[in-house]
Amino acid sequence: MTSGESSPGALIHVPVRVVLPDGQELVARLYARVQTANGSWDYDVGMPSYRNPENGAGVEATE
Repeated sequence: MTSGESSPGALIHVPVRVVLPDGQELVARLYARVQTANGSWDYDVGMPSYRNPENGAGVEATE
């Protein structure tokens, strides 16, 4: 991967393992990383979760 922003159509979804503060682990998707002006890195990560749809009917998977 390179620094800088990517166009949405050029994203490559790389699986990464994320360890949450309570010790849970999950597999997320790394979409991009961007180097900030001070030299640190920001990561664009999609994590699996659930949400209630607007119509209120049940629960659906989302990222």
